[in-house]
Parts: sequence; C-alpha cells; structure tokens
Amino acid sequence: MLLQPVTTTYANQKEWFASEHLQMLPEGVTIDYTTVPTAGDGSRLVESGAALGKITASGKYGPYDDSASDGREVAKGLAVVDEGSMDVVSADNGCGLLIHGFVYAARLPADPDANGKADMKQITFL
Repeated sequence: MLLQPVTTTYANQKEWFASEHLQMLPEGVTIDYTTVPTAGDGSRLVESGAALGKITASGKYGPYDDSASDGREVAKGLAVVDEGSMDVVSADNGCGLLIHGFVYAARLPADPDANGKADMKQITFL
C-alpha cells in the first residue's frame, strides 16, 4: 500500500507546529496570572508558543524567565492556546503545554534562549 501525503491545517494560530508528531500534557496547565507582565493596554497575554516554566511553590505555570528564582527559570514546554493568545488579566486560566515535538523557532512569539531550549530536550527547534 502506498501512503499518500496528507496536509493538515493547524487552526487557531498554531502555525509554529512543524510536524504532526506532537505530545502535550493531557490535563494542560494552569497559568498564574500574576507572573504574566501587564501590557500598555492593561492586558496580560499568554501567546500560543510562549515558553512556560513551572512555579515550584504552587505547581502553576508562568512565562519562562531564565533570571527567575521561583521555578520559571526552567522551561517546561510551549503554551498551546486555542485562539492564538489568551488574556489572564485578573484570574488564572488554563492552556495546553507542548512537551515533545518539532516546532519552527522563527514562528514562535519569542524564540527561547539557549538555556530554555536546552531545558526542553524533547522539543526540536527548526
């Protein structure tokens, strides 16, 4: 049997997926809204593809920050948000977390630094 190529369109801003071979945490993660910087318009956006770290004390997640000392200095995966981004302006919210797969680094909202990429050993950055 000859396999035919299949084209899959990833909806909802996930153009940074480089392959259909992906693994996400099945239960997703909770974003601690207090760790997300406030933008000029008052929003606190978590963008799909943003690197996340796990806060040691609470078990929640926040934006990866290599200079943090609360657990977020270790990148655990990339946020998967259905609408491209979600505003966590006043409350914690949940999202998916990509922990294994192939991604286009140039299409991420911010390319993780070398330490962040090294932390996410199961993700291949193309």
